[in-house]
Amino acid sequence: MKRFKPTYKIDKVSNIPFVLLERDNIKGIMFDVDNTLTTLGKGITEENRKWIEEAKTLGYKICLVSNTLNVKKVKKIMTDLDIYGLYFARKPGTKAMAMALNIMDVKKEEVVLVGDQLFTDVWGANRFGIKSILVNPLSKKEGIYTSFKRPFERMVMKKLEKESAND
Repeated sequence: MKRFKPTYKIDKVSNIPFVLLERDNIKGIMFDVDNTLTTLGKGITEENRKWIEEAKTLGYKICLVSNTLNVKKVKKIMTDLDIYGLYFARKPGTKAMAMALNIMDVKKEEVVLVGDQLFTDVWGANRFGIKSILVNPLSKKEGIYTSFKRPFERMVMKKLEKESAND
């Protein structure tokens, strides 16, 4: 079960406290795209745009690490926010995360991956040996593969929460 345990659970991207990132000596942030920064069929939310702009102003390096096949969407966010990005990431595989680490020129202990899924984002971060922040999905509307996995993720999350309560 610990492979699915996020380092932190925060309700949404815009509520991630910079003081937490600073305390953990985070210099680079990898972001999932779908349902973390954007809702299905739409661009990045204004709230998330503002948070990323502030993060950049504070000196954080940002890189999108998305499993999406929608290259156009990722490239638009990259262009609009002037950040790096990778698509077809195949999380929980770690190859794209290694590439993002290299792009941002940070060490594993200086990076965090932010995403909305246990089975791709959190598990991938844990496999790669980096911190993770699990956020709630922005929308209930999701792709078919994700909607199939959600009930299983909820079961795992309940078990993780129960284990944490017993610690």
